[in-house]
Amino acid sequence: MVTPIQEKTAKKRILTIDDGVEITQLISMLLTANGYTVDVAFCGRDGLVHAMKNMPDLILLDFMMPDKDGLEVLQELRQIPGMEDIPVIMLTAQAKSDVIQKALQLNVSDYILKPFELTNLLERIEKLL
Repeated sequence: MVTPIQEKTAKKRILTIDDGVEITQLISMLLTANGYTVDVAFCGRDGLVHAMKNMPDLILLDFMMPDKDGLEVLQELRQIPGMEDIPVIMLTAQAKSDVIQKALQLNVSDYILKPFELTNLLERIEKLL
């Protein structure tokens, strides 16, 4: 049984799904330094596998990826039992209003445009967790 103190100090798991190696390394270093456990997937398919295997507490999701775009991944995530309400932050350079609207319809928790401030990302993650 987990006590409230243990729950508060337990490491939260964050899954980053992004095909950009440099950005995933930067985000991983930031999150690890702040006490999070980080999993990384470089494409949508692998991201879905990681999500089902490890049940993250939060997902950082890119929109433009080679196999599945972020909206496809988000739509599939929302159909997996137990993953409907996991917070998802879309991190992307895609600023088209139709993409943003579709992400909101799929219950995205936040939408952050690249480039972004690392401290801002960390604040938004902490707010959702």
